[in-house]
Amino acid sequence: MAGIDDKIAALAFTVTTTRTPERIAELVGDAAQIARSTGPKVSVSENADGDFEGVIKNFAGVVLAEFTVRVEAGTDGSTTVKFTVDDVSRTRDTLFYFIPISPWGAPGYKTLRAFSEYLREKVQGDTVRICGVSRPHACLTTGEGTGNAGVSGRSDVGRCAGAL
Repeated sequence: MAGIDDKIAALAFTVTTTRTPERIAELVGDAAQIARSTGPKVSVSENADGDFEGVIKNFAGVVLAEFTVRVEAGTDGSTTVKFTVDDVSRTRDTLFYFIPISPWGAPGYKTLRAFSEYLREKVQGDTVRICGVSRPHACLTTGEGTGNAGVSGRSDVGRCAGAL
């Protein structure tokens, strides 16, 4: 089982996309909304450089984590998005205030993971097909997909062809 530090390090990513910086800004706001549903308060602000700085706080206002989303426009029209976790509050249970009895944990991890996964998925945009069906499937329009037609009642036959 991976330690909490390894799990937090795995949340960082760098993605190059064709999405515009304006669209990335919208996705960062959407990711903050999704992350708020896990409980702690998520605040994201844009700085003068066009990057985003985020803070996750608990109900008492204690900072659980800080993160940064850097957005860099390339000369070829691409945009590079880099998500990094700057600081995380770690805790563990102790006996008599100094004998550790549990592994390290991070109260803000679940919220960080929700933010990171949502943003990475939406920036990459790999699951959205031209036909408009968002989940991976056997697309009749593009000829691409994973062949999910008919699996567990998720048949896309006839749906994707007319979704344009």
